[in-house]
Amino acid sequence: MRKIMILAILIVLSSACSDFLEEEPKDFLSPDNFPNTQNDVIQLIGGVQTRFGRNDYYDRDLWDVVGYGADHVTSRFLPGNIRGDMEHYTFLTDNPRILSLWETNYFGINAMNQILQALEGRDEGWIPGYRGAALSFRALFYFHLVQLFGDLPIVTEPISDLGSGLEVGRSPVAEVYALIENDLLEAESLLEGVDFGRPGLPTVGFAKTLLANVYLTMAGFPLEDDSKWALAAAKAKEVKASGTYSLVRPFSDLWLIANENGPEHIFSTQRDMAESSLQAFFPARTRPNFIGYQSGTSNYNGDWGLYNKYSDEDLRRSASFDTIIVSTETASVDSPVRIWNYTEFNGGTNPKETRPYSLKYFDSGRPYNEFRNFGRRQPTNFPIYRYAEVLLFIAEADNEANNGPTQDAYDAINEVRDRAGLAPLSGLGQDEFRDAVRLERELELNFELKRRFDLVRYGIFYEVMSQEEFAEDGIQPHHVLYPIPANELSVNPSLEQNPGY
Repeated sequence: MRKIMILAILIVLSSACSDFLEEEPKDFLSPDNFPNTQNDVIQLIGGVQTRFGRNDYYDRDLWDVVGYGADHVTSRFLPGNIRGDMEHYTFLTDNPRILSLWETNYFGINAMNQILQALEGRDEGWIPGYRGAALSFRALFYFHLVQLFGDLPIVTEPISDLGSGLEVGRSPVAEVYALIENDLLEAESLLEGVDFGRPGLPTVGFAKTLLANVYLTMAGFPLEDDSKWALAAAKAKEVKASGTYSLVRPFSDLWLIANENGPEHIFSTQRDMAESSLQAFFPARTRPNFIGYQSGTSNYNGDWGLYNKYSDEDLRRSASFDTIIVSTETASVDSPVRIWNYTEFNGGTNPKETRPYSLKYFDSGRPYNEFRNFGRRQPTNFPIYRYAEVLLFIAEADNEANNGPTQDAYDAINEVRDRAGLAPLSGLGQDEFRDAVRLERELELNFELKRRFDLVRYGIFYEVMSQEEFAEDGIQPHHVLYPIPANELSVNPSLEQNPGY
């Protein structure tokens, strides 16, 4: 854990979180000088929060690993390229994207450990909420890591030098999940009634939603703990019963920048055009290239297999995918406006690029030339959790916990389907309802980086991915986990590599 063993230099954080800073940045974070005051804690937790939207997390690297790692996000790249290797499963243990996610998550864990240690034993009135926020973030970082890598080094105290962290070995998956569960149970009690007055920090709704997701995952592969189904259902129902959240209608309005942090958004990255470090580039990566002024970079392309799973009545298809784009003839804003068909995307020469593209993260309500004027960047938040997923948690967990769908399960899934313009479900057995929920997650949550995690916990990862047109080049059963980065093995002799690598 090369990076996490060195305490964070605040300038790394403050460059991405100007809205959170109320004091002069401190040069170096150490137990003696940071964090001591409420503003110190705001600086650190705010800086970590902004990292969610940066290249080393939700703006690029999580897409490159988790997006390409499933069957509905494709690219224009071939093996031998960093992204092509991820999609074709030809990556090696020194792949920089895999290393980046390991380091970024442990960076966040170490920062949260700093806060938790500094707040221990103190009784100022503001402390419980920030302790709850730190526990929530630490749980999310560990949750990502355990799903990607399996057994993990568990670090619950700040690491201030290289030597102190070199002998941390891997703890079993069950122990990692026990830590995550305990963190979130404490966090939800601490966050009850807390309002930080700004979006992007954990709320009690976020802690409960994350815990419901954790329980669902514990019920699936690899732990397969059936007792967690009922816990997942109960926790998701608490989120619903709070009355805090609701579905945005119509579905297409959910993705407008003007509606960010609205009633459906439980937790999202926070992006802003005020400075370059806060701007989102991933929307451009989900746009085709060579289509005039609206050209993107064609990094995260759609999939015909998923596109064709939508029925003609499903309102989400046209709101989720672009197959026809209105732009300009050339990259000049003054060139004539024209319509581009998917067969012309990126010059129409690469079959990996002439396919549907995600429309979710491109605000069609903005002037068509604004995209280029801002250097193809947008103030687009990424939805880490939204209320529609909570409803699908209820549907899935209640069906499994009760050996068949309950009325609560039907009500939950049908609320999501109703917004999509689909008829309600009824009269299904447990297996049929399970299949219906899984399909609904595909259709509702596409391009939200859920699919790989779902395939793994369903226990069908290799079965599905071995049939995927590009992953089949290199996919093997051991790819259900990613390798421990080679660099980490070289600096930590207590680590062992995952099987198959």
